[in-house]
This record gives sequence, C-alpha cells and structure tokens, in this order.
Amino acid sequence: MVTEQVRITPSGGVRDTRTLPSDATQETTQEAREIKVELTATAYPGVRELRWFHENQDTIASYKGLWIAIRGEKVVASEPTFEEVHDRVLEMGLAEALIVHVPDDMTEWDHLLA
Repeated sequence: MVTEQVRITPSGGVRDTRTLPSDATQETTQEAREIKVELTATAYPGVRELRWFHENQDTIASYKGLWIAIRGEKVVASEPTFEEVHDRVLEMGLAEALIVHVPDDMTEWDHLLA
C-alpha cells in the first residue's frame, strides 16, 4: 500500500510525495517512483501583490481612471480597459498578475485601506 502526503515546502511550492511501508516489494517501489509528482504551485498567490498595492497608494494614485496589472512589487501594465490590460499581461506571460481598476476618486477605497 502506498500512502500519500502533501506538504508546503519552504520555497512556497507544494510537494506531493508517496511513502512506502517497510514491507514494500520491488514492484511497489517502482510504481511509487513512477507516480511521484512534484508540483510548483505557489502558496498564497497574490499576497505579495496585494501587500504592495496596499502599501503604495501614492504610486497607485498616479493611475487614476485606468486598469492596472501588478506583478510582484510593481505595476507591469496600465490601460483604459480591462480587456487591453489583460491582453498585455498575457502577451508578457504574466497571467497571474493582479488586475485592478483605479477609480478617479480615490476616496472610494477609504473603507478598503483603513
């Protein structure tokens, strides 16, 4: 019998490992080797972007009325429509960017940033 364990690695990835009981046969060991999978999913996607967004409202304010895409700790694209910024982000290979509309009146966000 093969048991499954999933743990979050220090790098933020998720590792799926299969462990074998002490009485495992050679065939079972080979089967476990073939099905071992390592995923590269990042734990908590978007947290870094949201933190930067919250801490850099002065920078964000310069994009009033635009849709912006944030990846990591910077704005990587800004356009007047969601579709345009989304297309630019996909062209750059940054599908996981955070996309937000910056209102003309920044006081609309007061309740979010308190």
